[in-house]
Amino acid sequence: MRGVFFVILILFSSYSWGCLEAPLPKAPSETNWTASWQNSTGSEALDVALWRHECPDGSELLLMNFDPVVGKPFICSISFDVVQNGGQYENFTLLSDPQSTSSSFCSDLLINTTFLVSQRRFDAQWNISEPFDLYWNSDLLMRVGLPGEIFRDRFQNKNTSVDACFDSPLPIKAKSPIWTAVSREPFNDSETKVTLWRQKCPDGKVLLLATFTPISGMPPFVCTVDFELIQNGVQIDNFILDFDNSSGTDSFCSRLQIEMTFLVNQYSYKTQWDDTAEFSLFWDSEFLMQVGAWAGATE
Repeated sequence: MRGVFFVILILFSSYSWGCLEAPLPKAPSETNWTASWQNSTGSEALDVALWRHECPDGSELLLMNFDPVVGKPFICSISFDVVQNGGQYENFTLLSDPQSTSSSFCSDLLINTTFLVSQRRFDAQWNISEPFDLYWNSDLLMRVGLPGEIFRDRFQNKNTSVDACFDSPLPIKAKSPIWTAVSREPFNDSETKVTLWRQKCPDGKVLLLATFTPISGMPPFVCTVDFELIQNGVQIDNFILDFDNSSGTDSFCSRLQIEMTFLVNQYSYKTQWDDTAEFSLFWDSEFLMQVGAWAGATE
């Protein structure tokens, strides 16, 4: 009996993983970044969430959750690359076993799983506490910013105007003039109506808003990084879909299940554009609509 009891203790004892205990949490409690993915045939799909966890000693852990929605997607650490401060890093390891610091995950994913993102000591290092772009199989998966108020400062920060104009959530009903277009994804038989409009606030600022309305088919994948615009002959990729008045950490990137309105915001460190002037908007490199200049609202 003593031998059996000893085995049970080993099987069920918890192992320390930095400041966390195994198993790792399935859902983030901190600021997080999300993305959704599906393969070309629709036979595999998953949702991804990434977040930083701050430990009591001030150190940070980077956690990543994969939730297989359809099929058994193949997840392998070597398929991920990080771009940070102009450098590309292949040093991205997904650890699922707290007893091992070298067993990197590479297999079909059968269940919802959270991994600790680690780095190999002998490869070039990148900073998990700084912004970075994460690529999966050479495709951009998500852009990860800074936590909390530090990341908020990287926006132009029109949140004061938003609070003065609207309650949260942002309104669905647009004020004229409006610009609309329907985006179609033939493979998924998906249609999405996109409406852009402007709102003048009591402080005199004019905000640009975008309402996305799923019409039919699979819920559309709406992600900030998929939008670009051309204004005055210049192509600009600084188009942020911001959906929470109280935070600047919520650049949207996920499947859109319901109709939602976003504040169109900008990163302060990227090329700026005039959201009250005329511009052409592109989604997934396809022309979506021509948006006119602000000339005052009409009810």
